[in-house]
Formats: sequence, C-alpha cells, structure tokens
Amino acid sequence: DRERALRQRLAGLAERQTQLVSGNATPDQLVAIARQIETDLGEHQNVLAKLRASSPRYAALMQPEPLTLAQMQADVLDGDTLLLEYFLGSERSYLWAVTKDALTTYELPGRAEIEAAARRFYDLLSTHETGAELQRSARALSDMVLAPVADRLQNRRLAIVADGALHYVPFAALPEPRLAITDARPQPLIVDHEIVSLPSASALSVLRHESRDRIAAPRLVAVVADPVFDANDVRVRRKSAPTPGRATERPAEHVGLLRSVEDVGVSQGHWPLPRLLGTRREARAILSLAPSGKRREALDFEASRETATGGDLGGYQVIHFATHALINNQHPELSGLVLSLVDEDGRARDGFLRLNDI
Repeated sequence: DRERALRQRLAGLAERQTQLVSGNATPDQLVAIARQIETDLGEHQNVLAKLRASSPRYAALMQPEPLTLAQMQADVLDGDTLLLEYFLGSERSYLWAVTKDALTTYELPGRAEIEAAARRFYDLLSTHETGAELQRSARALSDMVLAPVADRLQNRRLAIVADGALHYVPFAALPEPRLAITDARPQPLIVDHEIVSLPSASALSVLRHESRDRIAAPRLVAVVADPVFDANDVRVRRKSAPTPGRATERPAEHVGLLRSVEDVGVSQGHWPLPRLLGTRREARAILSLAPSGKRREALDFEASRETATGGDLGGYQVIHFATHALINNQHPELSGLVLSLVDEDGRARDGFLRLNDI
C-alpha cells in the first residue's frame, strides 16, 4: 500500500512540476518541487528495498540474479534466436553475440561516437525525415553497431539488450549491415527478422518462469488505437462549427503532457498532438487475424485511460497499443502512453497512462 501511494504521489508531483515549468513559476518553486520529487523517489526506493527483503518472489522479478552463459543458452535462447547485448564504455564499447551454442565478443567505438550516431538517427526520425540524409544516418549507425555481426544474423530472431542512447533506436528500422560494398539499397532489419527488445536476458528468464504455470487468458487480442487528442477533431460532436485556423487552447488537464511532447519532438512544440491515422489501419490489420469472439477493438473515444485500467483487458493474451508515447528522461518511471484526451462532447479528460499505472 505504501509503495502504491508513493507511486501515485510521484505522478502528481511530476504533473505539478510540468505545470510549473510550462507556466511562470519562480526559481524557488522549481527548486522546491524538484527536491520534493527527489525525496519521494528516495523513499520509494527504500520501500522497494523492504519489499525485496521480505518477498523473494518480488526480488526475483525486480532484481533477477544474472544468468550464467550456460543458463542463458538453456533458458532463454533457441536455435533461431541471436542475443545481441551492448555495453557502451568511454574509450571502447562491446557487443556480445550469443546463440544456443556460441558466444562471441566484439569491440565497438566508444560511447560518445555511438551515441552521437544514435541521436542523429533518432532526431531525423523525430522530424519525419525520409530522404537521403536519414538513409545515410541509418547506414552509419548500422555499420557501427551491427556490421560486426553481419555474418551471424541470417534470418534469425534478434533479441537486443541495448545500452545508453541505443535504447532510443528502433533497431527494426536500421538497414541490414553490409557484408560487402554494394550499390543495392539495403532493406530494413524488420523484413527478415523478428526484433525483440529486452531489459536483460535474466529478466526474460524470470518472466518465463513466472508464466510457466499461468493459465492463458481466454481471448486472443485487444487493440487500443487512434485516440482523440483534440476538441477540434472531426469525431467530436458539434454544437457549432469549429473556427478554422484557431489555435487550440491547452486544457489544465493536459499541461502535464506538454513538456514531454516538446522533448520528444512529436509535434515540434505545437498543441495538440497530431492524430495518428495509420494506427487505425494498424489496428484493423491486426484484428483481422483473430476470430471475432477472441478480439476486442477499442478505437476513438474508447481508446481511453478508463479502458486501459478497467480490468477487462486482463482477459486477452495480447494487448496492443497504437498511439503516442512520451518519455520522461529524468525519471523514466513517469513516462507513459497518450490515450483519448477529450470525450464525445470535446470536454477534456485525463488520458495519460503512466508507466506507474501500467
């Protein structure tokens, strides 16, 4: 109960801090709220430490014992999977490539060089760049972090444990690394590889053990997609015609999202968040693969925080969210997903599903 209360308090403090930063707060107010967040984060860590000490099961989930190589190969990997684990160091970095029956270590450039290439690629993606500059950036990063294992990839599933700025890189979008110089435009990794991101191989092993005897949920897939972010959206019921070109106000309920929106670069600092029309097509394509009685579609206003936290989604084996995600770089546990921010009449509603809520 104490841990849950502290999580909720931290979420409220983070919301208040963003309001202050976005408004006309004094330096003293900003310092005070930052100190309060640090104090509560420290207390939260103390509570977690007590939980770990009193509950071996909780400790195994939160801080799993590192696997030996033999355990990793037996418990985590199969013949079709290649584990790629990165470590970024100041002078040089390392990549470990692990298969069911082999371990190979590669030396990579230092952290600064890799992170500069990763941030360049990320920035170009964030500004929706699609031209030659993006291709050159993607190729440079692929050559840096994937080329050493080019002959090991084949058509395997790639389980990637990233480090540093590589956490921001969608590896599926990187081009296949070159085995030799060629003029052919390489295809992205996603074409021939399933890409799986992991916090660690040990965490995956713990989750598999936890779910080994779990009874599968009765239904197959629920998709939450294409939320409504703005009162001027065409899906909102109209009492009068919207004013063309008029800037949408920032409701008080949403000010907590604004700084993250600007940090991530989703809309270059403009409010509201843009609608993601492609997520509707994405949802329909996924749902078409499941029988009618085994799927649930939550689109438009139903793609809400209430839907996500209401409990019904626990009856599905797969829950797929297709929406904006916002990242808090200072305290990642306060990051989250953006769901519908208005109701059918255009009234503001809380639609930010924080990581702590999940």
